[in-house]
Parts: sequence; C-alpha cells; structure tokens
Amino acid sequence: MTTSTEHSKAFSDHDSELCLTIPSRLAAIEPVCEQIRGLLGRWHLEDVEFAVEILARECLNNAILHGNRGLANAQVRFGMRIGKKRICLRITDQGPGFNWQRMVRHGLPADTSVDGRGLMVASIYARRIAFNRRGNQVTLWINTAKEGR
Repeated sequence: MTTSTEHSKAFSDHDSELCLTIPSRLAAIEPVCEQIRGLLGRWHLEDVEFAVEILARECLNNAILHGNRGLANAQVRFGMRIGKKRICLRITDQGPGFNWQRMVRHGLPADTSVDGRGLMVASIYARRIAFNRRGNQVTLWINTAKEGR
C-alpha cells in the first residue's frame, strides 16, 4: 500500500512490526518517526521512545545523505520489530556502503570529529549494532526493559 506521503508500509499479523520504503529525502524522516511513536504507543513503550526515535532519525539521515548520497530517486528501507525484550531497527540504503570494519579496528572518532557522530549516538542508545558486509545496512537492538541499553 502506498500512502500520499510516498511511504509503503506493511504490518505483521501481531502489529509489532513496521516495514517502510521511503524516498531518499530528508523530509521523509518525520513521517517515519510519527509511525514509530504510534507503534511504540500502542505497545506502551513510551519509556524507550526517545532512544528509538533518535536512532531511527540518525540512521535514516545517514542513509539518505551518505549512503544514497542525497540522490532523490533512490530509496531507503526501514524496518522495526518489537520483541519481548528488545526492539530491532534495520535501515538499508542503495549506496555502495562504508568501511565499518575500519571503525571497529580504529574505534569511534573523537568527540570533536564531524564524521562518525551517528555511530557515537548509536553506541549510547543501542544495546547492539551490526552492519552487513557491504556496509549499506545497519541493524540496532534497543532494550524494552529498564535494564539499560
């Protein structure tokens, strides 16, 4: 189903998943965040709303600006699944990817660095972060319980 905001979405039978394909435009991020807030609200997960939304915004922003290099005809896929203990976010762009292995070897950039801030934000709010081999997909897990990240 395609809505007027050019988002295609699909929900699972249990309404615990959100799957979207959005145009590679920064203006497309806010409608995604509205859907995230709605889904978290239905599951009474307002306590983790800030963490989930900031991670989604940062990763979508990176996918659009860096992954798809701002190409408006490209798309970004966004997935969110709510589990018993964790929320899983997955963002995939159509770009060539980035060398995340270098980041693992050399660590996060300095606090004053212009690049890599998204990775620092992710390391603060996500319990776990994983990239596909190519580097154009990131998966993040956020705890739903009050046990910390």
